[in-house]
Amino acid sequence: MGSLPGAAQAQPQVLRQRLRGHLGKPYLRIEPQPGAQADLAPLRAAWQQARDAWLAHGGAWLERLRAFDGFKGNMVDATKLGAWQQELDGYFGDAAALFGKVEGLRRLSREGLLKASKKGAAAPDSPWQAPCSSCARPWRRRCRTPSSG
Repeated sequence: MGSLPGAAQAQPQVLRQRLRGHLGKPYLRIEPQPGAQADLAPLRAAWQQARDAWLAHGGAWLERLRAFDGFKGNMVDATKLGAWQQELDGYFGDAAALFGKVEGLRRLSREGLLKASKKGAAAPDSPWQAPCSSCARPWRRRCRTPSSG
């Protein structure tokens, strides 16, 4: 099988975008290089736990966030919540998206909502937030690039 031009220096997310139409097809099989060491079990487990919590609690919790009036300015509004919901629905709907970076994970985490809330206001908590943080944390630790700090 031939390789994609420029694939050697491309970021994983760029490669995923270029391959999106081919993923899941029987003629494409992506495997790690021989000898590659990567224990993805903790990251997969965190993603699975966050996905299950999102599916169980995400919709109702977002409705509570839409009704919350303690956000600063336009940091969180119904339009952004809708966009983040779609983004997270897609992220948790495709196991291959495990390696995708989604803004909604960061923005809807406890830390993100605390930053977006007015002083003295506390956004509604969700059982989804703890798994969300554990899912985002391994990503930040494993996938830092020189440009992301």
